[in-house]
Amino acid sequence: MRFKFLIVLLVLNSICVSQNFTPNSQSNPNLDFKKVLSGIKYIYIEQSDDFIQTLKNNPEVPEVYALLALKDYLKYLGFSESDIEIKGSSSESNFLDQVESFCDVLTVVPSWEVSKNGGWINITLSFWTCTGENFIFKSSTEIKPQHYLNKIREKFLDVYIHLYNTKKEELNLKNRLSLPSKITKWNEEELKIYYRSEKISPIEGIYEELSLNSKSGKYTLAIVKSEDKYDIIYLNGVTNKLDWSSGELKGSLIKTASPSIFKSNWLMSNKSENTDVYVSFENASMEIIINNKKHSYIKLFPTDNNKSFVSPKSTFSGTGFALTKDGLVVTNSHVINGYQKINIKGVNGVFNTTYSAKVVAEDVKNDLAIIKIDDSAFTKIGEIPYLINTKTVDVGNSVFVLGYPLRSSMGDEIKLTTGIISSRSGFQGDITSYQISAPIQPGNSGGPLFDDKGAIIGIVNSKHTNAENASYAVKAIYLLNLFEQLEKYPQLSNNNLLQSKNLTEQVKIIKDFTYIIEVNY
Repeated sequence: MRFKFLIVLLVLNSICVSQNFTPNSQSNPNLDFKKVLSGIKYIYIEQSDDFIQTLKNNPEVPEVYALLALKDYLKYLGFSESDIEIKGSSSESNFLDQVESFCDVLTVVPSWEVSKNGGWINITLSFWTCTGENFIFKSSTEIKPQHYLNKIREKFLDVYIHLYNTKKEELNLKNRLSLPSKITKWNEEELKIYYRSEKISPIEGIYEELSLNSKSGKYTLAIVKSEDKYDIIYLNGVTNKLDWSSGELKGSLIKTASPSIFKSNWLMSNKSENTDVYVSFENASMEIIINNKKHSYIKLFPTDNNKSFVSPKSTFSGTGFALTKDGLVVTNSHVINGYQKINIKGVNGVFNTTYSAKVVAEDVKNDLAIIKIDDSAFTKIGEIPYLINTKTVDVGNSVFVLGYPLRSSMGDEIKLTTGIISSRSGFQGDITSYQISAPIQPGNSGGPLFDDKGAIIGIVNSKHTNAENASYAVKAIYLLNLFEQLEKYPQLSNNNLLQSKNLTEQVKIIKDFTYIIEVNY
């Protein structure tokens, strides 16, 4: 999760439109460049990825002398060789690791245009601070192509010095800028007192990152409920430790259709906001996906073996459907995650009778679980009226979903939503899932996805919170893998009693085989 200094810009061969020779910030005219320089320890030279590749393929291109001249210029200003780093160099990683504050670093972006006769014009230096302030210096001088390679470095240095030639003053940390801070009321001691109050939800607690790389930050974070959302509190672990204080807000969790999966508006190490972050919880662990990279955490507090630290029992509700007559039921893994007790309602259409159940097979990766009714009062389920279709269904085919969403406000009557197969792959191209247009809500998780002939083609498990009518279901074929975990292969129905019936008639039959799954934590 270490953040590189790159501020997204057009770099080499870009056009800088400001004509500026005065040392004032373009975004904050009251900020003085000379004063900013006095608070800077390091300089980071930004380059485009394309130009880095060009230099690797041909280190003798003339433009390499412009970069060498830039290093000469920065030394002229008062920075030492060890204080200067170029993006793409072999020492870049070590340089980034030693930075204790992003505000110790000033990023410089060189750019120019190629003139009609092959020279360089509009040579520009853009200096960027940690807070996004930008100082731009641009020259109208042309470096002509007749200057041979041994002169190009000298000519670029002359231009740079002409742009700004006031040398850096002695380091004064009082002039160092600072990143914004969102201090909360929490510290580790106060959090532990709160967690001992026995009013916490299962995901609240203190988590430590599992990291095999001691050079990168190993975060310790806390999850704490704040009104109708969860806050992520930073406790320690960033490498740029001067930019963060224990107890600062690191982000917050945004609910999805899955109670154990959240989106997050996450603050990166440089405190820029990243909304493309996903957080999931399983038992005493947390997984955070940032820029398609997974970061695993383990809960340190409260401990599972100290009951005084465990939250009071709470109930979560999902959906399941009958698999066999002897009481095998399919649902999502995340529905029964962290369970203490599982109950099933609606067997054979009866909702005033509750049966206890146990987990007999689980596939966490594909978010599937098979539970079995394990209750002396249970006899059997009627003949299963539907087939399981493991063939991939094409885009455009009609589908429908049954389940028990939002029971607290919508009641216990089964709910039907309809739609089509929108895509044969799920979130971010996941081939194990379908994307469907049938709307789903919390509580639909684990419910069956039917095709128009009444065959089960998937198991509903999530929705896209930032897109309208974009829901996801695990393909039915992945359910077959779970059968190998069972003591014996289940006796599945081979007779589809729904195929010749209309939707209304299909629902009347299926509802007796689609159940409320209640999980006590």
